[in-house]
Order: sequence, then structure tokens, then C-alpha cells
Amino acid sequence: MDHRASPVDAALLTDFAVGITSISAIAVAALQGARVLFLDYEKTDQGKLEPYSIFHSLGPKRCVFYDLESLKKAVREYTNNPKSNPYLGDSSPILDQLDPFRDGKASQRIGEYMAWYLESLEQDLSKDEALKAATGKYAEKWGADKVIRGL
Repeated sequence: MDHRASPVDAALLTDFAVGITSISAIAVAALQGARVLFLDYEKTDQGKLEPYSIFHSLGPKRCVFYDLESLKKAVREYTNNPKSNPYLGDSSPILDQLDPFRDGKASQRIGEYMAWYLESLEQDLSKDEALKAATGKYAEKWGADKVIRGL
């Protein structure tokens, strides 16, 4: 591969992209259409991070495995017979939760939000009031359903 290739480029050339420790790279790979597997040694769905265990919500033996042996076994079974687990690595049901837009305009949205926030501060609003104002403008432009907190 070219030295400028990204992790997503690599993921798209493989049967499965495997993440260990963090879901960031596999989340990006999933959004681009790669099949993804997450090796979750820490069992993040069983602790404080449970609300953020989005891949775990897909159920067992799909995208998340707690040990290398069970992951290898699932991949071998799939390799021998893809019908044995046709959804292995398929994260399509959660893609809207990862990025409901998938339009490549994330930096535009972040920039607009920050500009609205800073403009509000310049108008002598408190930090909390400025956040609320920026969040309201964001919701108006991009959809209230895209705001997680703060309306």
C-alpha cells in the first residue's frame, strides 16, 4: 500500500478490519462499508463505558469478541462457510448512530457550531447561554434529532 494510505484504505482491502483497545478506527472503517470486528479485552459493555458500547448492541458473535480465540474461531467458521454467520462484521444497523449524516461535512458543522458559540460569547452571553444558543442554531440548521444534549 502507498505510505499515505489511511487505516480505512487498509480496512477496505481486507475481509475484516479488527480493532483492539479503541473503536475509533473500526467506526470510521464501518462508515466506509468495511466489515469490522472489535476485540474487547476490557469488556467495556460491562462497566462505566457501557453507554458507549455501540458495537456490542449488535449482539454476540457479530462485531465484538472478548478474547482472541473466539474471534479467530468465528472468522475461521465464516471463511469455511459464510452462511454460518452472514452478519459477522456487519455493523450496518448502527451506522446512523455513528454518523447520521455521512456526507463529509463534519468539519463544516463543527466550524459553524464553534463560530456560533464564539459569536454568542462576544455578545456577552455566559458560557452556558452561548452553548445553548449555538446548540439551538445547530438544531435549526441540521436537525434537532442530531442534538444529543442541551436543547
